[in-house]
Amino acid sequence: MDLNYLQPLQNQHAYAEWKEKNTLGEDLFVWRLIATGIELEGWLAESMRRIESSRILTERAAEADDLEAAGAASTTLWTWVRPRDSGVSALQVQHVPAAGRSFAPGSRAALQTKSPPYLALTETLWHPSAGPGAALMSVWIYECSSRTAAHQLLLQSLAQFQLPGMVRTEETAVGDVAFALPSGALMLFARGNLVVLIRNAGRQVVTVMEHARRLDEQLISKPEAVNADAAPQPRKVMFAPVEARVNTPVPVLLATTEQDLLQPHTRTERLVMYKIFARGGGLSEANGQLVYIPAAKGQQEVNVFAIDEDRIATRQRLRLTVK
Repeated sequence: MDLNYLQPLQNQHAYAEWKEKNTLGEDLFVWRLIATGIELEGWLAESMRRIESSRILTERAAEADDLEAAGAASTTLWTWVRPRDSGVSALQVQHVPAAGRSFAPGSRAALQTKSPPYLALTETLWHPSAGPGAALMSVWIYECSSRTAAHQLLLQSLAQFQLPGMVRTEETAVGDVAFALPSGALMLFARGNLVVLIRNAGRQVVTVMEHARRLDEQLISKPEAVNADAAPQPRKVMFAPVEARVNTPVPVLLATTEQDLLQPHTRTERLVMYKIFARGGGLSEANGQLVYIPAAKGQQEVNVFAIDEDRIATRQRLRLTVK
């Protein structure tokens, strides 16, 4: 991403001080985020949807019968609704031309792009548990290819808001880096490879600060895992059999299970997301492939949590000897 045109904003928001910042003590990479695992206390979700660039279509989209061949100027829109009386989500697939859609906050003309600067966007809209009214809260979560890409997107989003008063905030301890309006009506923060925008979307204005903090806690939490054999959709994760060296990407492979081969993906498939925690290195994504980049020699451990839409999680520990 070319950030030269944002140089004044970099200076204004001290970008050099917080780019690459990590407050967790380990690298976090979230892949294929599932919105049904997000909760805002005292609020109910009205809608949830995920938009993926055709450049990084998952294997699910490639197998969808009614999708045309993906082009450079298209996106895939996944919308799912979790029925109250069923544990199976209804998954709908829609092919959307990129030229007809805005991908991020700001003016439409500034945002139309053939290749959006993120892998996927999950949009959710919430109303108070007491029932729909004048208060609405919008949460957008951008899934980026790396921590670097997330921080660049955060800076770009600050430029596109065109709202006075957006200031960096550290006292709330939200994200690796966070910006907010002094009124508390809007917060934008980065955590790992994610950028989160939480803001008011209704006539009644409420503060979002505490909701942002709790949402961040959910994103960084390590779920209690069950035995992989007890999971409804076990997925094996492994490093590619290559010699690992410092600062050299090592592919992270998702092995297809026998169950996956016998039961092709359908519109009612169970969704799986991944939370990956690593010490001694960083994770990123390139053209649909996850890679781990060791930062030092010796034994490395990466913990992978696979979480389905019912929040059943399995944990795998990947070990690597780096030369």
